[in-house]
Amino acid sequence: MKRLGACGGFTLRITQQNSNVAKLAVHSLMPARYCVTPEEEIFLELRLRLAEGLKARRVRKNLTQVELAKALNSSQSRVAKMEAGDPTVSMDLLVRSLLALGASDRDLAKIIAPR
Repeated sequence: MKRLGACGGFTLRITQQNSNVAKLAVHSLMPARYCVTPEEEIFLELRLRLAEGLKARRVRKNLTQVELAKALNSSQSRVAKMEAGDPTVSMDLLVRSLLALGASDRDLAKIIAPR
């Protein structure tokens, strides 16, 4: 485990499971001394689950990022950011993109449910 930072009793430790969360926290344009609370960590994990779910659904449908982008009236680079869990992408856009790919309420619930 590698310690990313601590604040007010909260410490984010990087493990194999949450390394993507740590990457998101670092890449979220947060101040260098930013602290990640348990609630923020859950939010970051939720964003990653949605991003991973979007990519998995796109791949299952044999669509390229370009094809998905056209269906969403967006760009390939935006789809790449969505699939990477980029913090500049809204949760709303992630959910709407999943719905555009045919995800049901139940599918969304499976994506966001803790593993």
